[in-house]
Amino acid sequence: MKTKGLSAKKERAAQLMALGRSVTSISQMIDAADQTIWRWQREDFRFRERVRSYRQEIFNATLGNIVAASTDASAVLLEIAKDKEAPHHARVSAAAKILDVSKIAYEGDIQGDLEDLKESFLRAEANEE
Repeated sequence: MKTKGLSAKKERAAQLMALGRSVTSISQMIDAADQTIWRWQREDFRFRERVRSYRQEIFNATLGNIVAASTDASAVLLEIAKDKEAPHHARVSAAAKILDVSKIAYEGDIQGDLEDLKESFLRAEANEE
């Protein structure tokens, strides 16, 4: 498949590179010389951009999986924290982790609010000029 001006070989090499494959394994898989792959990395901006694009897709998918799993993880922590028969240290540790994550989420909300406030201030200041 040709995407964004890349040949099928370059496209496959970009996918494999984004997955962390070595240049040697990529060259064997697409039937190209190692030097060719190195040259694409060094000289072909579109190739490098495609590798970055694939890496971003992989990262976003991974992050999505982590976010989805966080609901289950928080339920497990809450269950442990509330379990009167669980060892004391496990209950305290689960409660502390819940509080840590809550604090991080709250700080993220505050940061977002500050950015919104700054943007509003800058717009108001621009309107005064």
